[in-house]
Amino acid sequence: MLDYVGRGTRLIAGTPLDEFHKLRYKLYIEQEGWDVPHENGREYDEFDTPQAGYLLCRHEVTGRVLGGVRLLRSTQAYMIKDLWPDMLDNMAPPEADDIWEGSRLHADPSLAPEARRKVIQELGVGLYEFARRCEISKILFVMPPRLAEAWFQSGVPFEMLGGEKHFATGPAVAGWILCTKEALDIAASRFGRKADIHGLEDLVVSAA
Repeated sequence: MLDYVGRGTRLIAGTPLDEFHKLRYKLYIEQEGWDVPHENGREYDEFDTPQAGYLLCRHEVTGRVLGGVRLLRSTQAYMIKDLWPDMLDNMAPPEADDIWEGSRLHADPSLAPEARRKVIQELGVGLYEFARRCEISKILFVMPPRLAEAWFQSGVPFEMLGGEKHFATGPAVAGWILCTKEALDIAASRFGRKADIHGLEDLVVSAA
């Protein structure tokens, strides 16, 4: 199941959002060795602000957080605009109500490969449903080239926005997914998933 969680005051020990930060620590600090801020077994950075939102994939029975993605409005601080504007060829970083950025997209690294794949697929379909509900036209991402290639192969609309940039953690590219109703239908059909997102009501009302 999918939950949308606004940061606000919800970063309390034991909550789903707290679990998400622990998963990020497990993947990015322990497994990948990233040199990014962390404290008490939780990874977070300067973009985890009260304005950030999170789409979390949770176990249907236990409620355990299995993966997630951070979502940032392009009208506020976000990673591409503030850290890597040079990753966008021939365009300035967007600042528009209908364009958001996704980051820290991942599944629990302790899951079996097939289970991780299903979590990523559910989050992928969820991103399109989230965009449809909130009238978002595009979601920006920085990702490894292999993940960008996976978007292309999936058949859902995706547009590259620049060439490779090399980080200590490996190469990455910038692009955005085009969030149309047709894209949602393609993703749901391709991955065999539906997106029923809990917690969007307040966000949709505030955006209306």
